[in-house]
Amino acid sequence: YPLRETMGSIESRLEGRGFARVHRSAIVNLDRVREIVAFDSGDGEARLTTDQRIPVSRRYRKALREQLAS
Repeated sequence: YPLRETMGSIESRLEGRGFARVHRSAIVNLDRVREIVAFDSGDGEARLTTDQRIPVSRRYRKALREQLAS
């Protein structure tokens, strides 16, 4: 839903609380990520435990994998 706050400021507020930015328009709860699927284009998607599919840009994919591994 629309917010009057930038994604960057939301990302900053959620830092260290189990959330990660995965796309210019999406932040996910790391506890809800079931798997990450990579596409040939370099982009991918996060599949959540709720069966939602969230786009993951190539810019954030490596960092997301590292956060999930730790």
